[in-house]
Order: sequence, then C-alpha cells, then structure tokens
Amino acid sequence: MKITVIGSGNGGTAFTGYLTYLGHQVKLFTRTPQKVELYRAQPEINLAGVVNATVPVGLVTLDMEEAIRGSELIMVATPANTHKEIATKMAPYLKGGQTVVLNPGRTFGAYEFAHTLESCGCTADVTVAETDTLVFTCRNQEFNHPIIYSIKEDIRLACLEPERTPAAVELMQELFPGIHGVPSILYTGLTNIGMIFHPTPILLNYTRIESGQTFLYYKEAITPMVAQYISQVDAERVAVAAGLGLEVETALEWLVRSYGIEPGADLYETIQKNPAYADVYAPQSTDCRYVWEDVPTGLVPISSVGRLLGIPTPFIDTVIQLACTIYRVDFRQTGRMIADQAALDRIRLPEAAQV
Repeated sequence: MKITVIGSGNGGTAFTGYLTYLGHQVKLFTRTPQKVELYRAQPEINLAGVVNATVPVGLVTLDMEEAIRGSELIMVATPANTHKEIATKMAPYLKGGQTVVLNPGRTFGAYEFAHTLESCGCTADVTVAETDTLVFTCRNQEFNHPIIYSIKEDIRLACLEPERTPAAVELMQELFPGIHGVPSILYTGLTNIGMIFHPTPILLNYTRIESGQTFLYYKEAITPMVAQYISQVDAERVAVAAGLGLEVETALEWLVRSYGIEPGADLYETIQKNPAYADVYAPQSTDCRYVWEDVPTGLVPISSVGRLLGIPTPFIDTVIQLACTIYRVDFRQTGRMIADQAALDRIRLPEAAQV
C-alpha cells in the first residue's frame, strides 16, 4: 500500500517504522526542517518493543504536495491541535479517492478537518476518518528510535460521513486488524480518553515537571487522589454523551477493553495493573501536548456541548480554567468550541444509530 504519514513525533515515527517493516511504501511529512537533515544523515528507523528491527526510511519531506501525491492512505499522527493547520496545507493537493485517517481524532477531529478543507475550497472526493485512540502506546528515545510498548487490541474508527466507514475500516484492517467501525464520530470523539488521562495529572504535578523531576507518569503521577478527580472528569464526559443519546464506556472500562487487562477495584487500581503503563515516564517539560492538545481538542468541545445541552461540567471546567491560568492561553477561544445548534446537528448521530 502507498501510505503517507503526517508527523514525525512519537506516533508518526512509530507508524513510519512499523508500516515500512510490514512492507508498505511509506512517505513521511514533517513540519521540522531539522528532522529532514537528521534522516538524510541517518536514513533509518530503529524499532524496539513489540517489534525489534531496523528499517530504511523512504522520502522525508517538508513539502505537503510531494508527501501526499499518489498515496491511497494518509495517516495524520500530529497532535490534534494541529489538525486545522494540516488540513489547510493539505487542501490544495488532495485528490479524489484518498482516505485521510486522524490517529487519533480526539474529539470531533474529523468534523474540524473536513470543515477546514471545505473552507479552503477543497472539492476533492476525500474520505475523512478518525480513530478513538492512537493505535500504539509508544515513545521516542531519539528522533529515529521509537519504542512501541503495545499495539492496542480494540480501536474504533468512524468517518464524518458514516456511509464511508466500512470501506475505511477495510483499508485500515490491512494494517491493524484490531480496528473496527462504529456508527458515528460521536463514538470516537466521546470516547477520547486522552482528555481524561492527560491534562489533570500534568496540572496537578506541574511543579514536579517544572523542577525537572523524573517520574513514571501513570504509576506515580496518577495517585489515588488524582485518579479520583479524573473519575469525576470522566463521569461528566459520560453524562454529555448520554445527553447526545449515546451510552459510552467509562475510562476504567476502556482500559480493560483496550489493553485486555483485568479491572481493579477502581480507576487507580486498574491503571496500576496495566503492564503497558509500567515504564511510561512523565513529560520532561510542562510545554507538552498533554495540555496543548487535550485541553482545546478534548475538554473544550465536551464542555461546550454540555453547555448547549444544559449538562453541567464543573470538574472539566475547572481543569480548563486552571490550564488557561497557568499557561496564559484562552483555550476556549483557540479550541474546538461547538458554538451553536447547527454545528451540534452536524456531529449528532444519524437517527437510525441512536441508542
């Protein structure tokens, strides 16, 4: 398969190496000029973890037109807060028949991406899809040394236009058999667990990160108290989903399904039991995607939908406000606000899929 990977961070590097290892023709688009030079000097990716192999790197480019030309599948693995920027760059060059998959979409990413393409005048018949979570649990040791701790066993995928989902699932299952389709992007967007597990622990461990401490993220940053607060944030997400007519699993249930583990007595115990989280360290800088991505593309849209539906979200709103105060950014202004009924109607479930 001819594939383009957009993004050269943790996920993008892991995708590029793993898909090359599987025998596909992979091109890598990066927004970082230094990465192009590094790959010219060392044109390989050294995979570790689930797969231990060294694979050659194909084209690495800053040129979006060159990157996506001729690719049937375009895997977007940049942080979700860059989706609008990526869609804007991609719009002039997309061709009919191409499939763009956001890995993951976070909350309503396919809606934002497609809306941006339309706003930029893109008329190509393109399929826009999103997953509910990144396929891998992974980290980069160096720019070309990704460690894939696990490949998740149950990944949900949906297209903005639900009738296109079966074809997108069939395409993606050639790469990752654990992917299956769901009726709407509500199923993927409202099961965005990144917004549950990421911003709160960062904000409540901010001084530890700022002072340069090294500690395990899931095992040490998420204490019983932090896990209890996360559970309250999660309960508000579940309530907003119910307001849209959708029953979603809790974060605890998601952990059990995604990683195939036995549940603990509560969220804290279940996180502690997950072997895939055993060696994952906290970010080394407070300037990390766990806030810059997950607040504006996860918590903000959930809060805005809750407001439209009359469902209170005080725990989510507190996290958003704390992030705005500490980072001195109005994340509600920059984030994916579902501001009116027309926007809400476009992301709602088709009537036949209501539960």
